Amino acid sequence: LYECMTPFKNDNQFYNEFLIPMLNKCFKYLKAGGHMAFNISPKMFKSLMNRGYKKPSQSIDLRQQLGKQYKTKSQDYLYIWSK
Repeated sequence: LYECMTPFKNDNQFYNEFLIPMLNKCFKYLKAGGHMAFNISPKMFKSLMNRGYKKPSQSIDLRQQLGKQYKTKSQDYLYIWSK
């Protein structure tokens, strides 16, 4: 939930009316050879994949940026889609 954003009624509304259209719009305007990168939670990523969203071309483990919390935090990735 971002500032000034109306809360969504459920996960389906969030994915169908916000996240997937936003990702599609970003991807649409990439030039050939371009990349888009998003840091989203593992739960959100899994839900995107379950909804048939295109798989990213690469994922980068971000846990190394957590310092002392490395072993206690969940695995977080930067997902990259290429055109």
